[in-house]
Amino acid sequence: ASMGNERASKVVIYGSIFPAVQNILLACRALGIGATLTTIHCFFEDKLKEKLNIPDDMEVAALIPMGYPQGKFGPVARNPVEEVIHWDEWGNKRA
Repeated sequence: ASMGNERASKVVIYGSIFPAVQNILLACRALGIGATLTTIHCFFEDKLKEKLNIPDDMEVAALIPMGYPQGKFGPVARNPVEEVIHWDEWGNKRA
């Protein structure tokens, strides 16, 4: 995971992976496929690697469970950005 560099952290490495995961999630949504990012595999990564024949020097960064949802899969409700954004610090609202 550190690619031979002790200063490289998993956070830096994951920072390049998670934007790709987000694009996959957006594509799934556009195709009517339900998907989510999960890192729950961290609790059983050794067994997962064994089952999928993933080499020990490789790391699983994320799992993306996917499926066609039952029932309605419509638009999501979102609050207006003015209600959820904070300026400079938590709690500051723009006047």
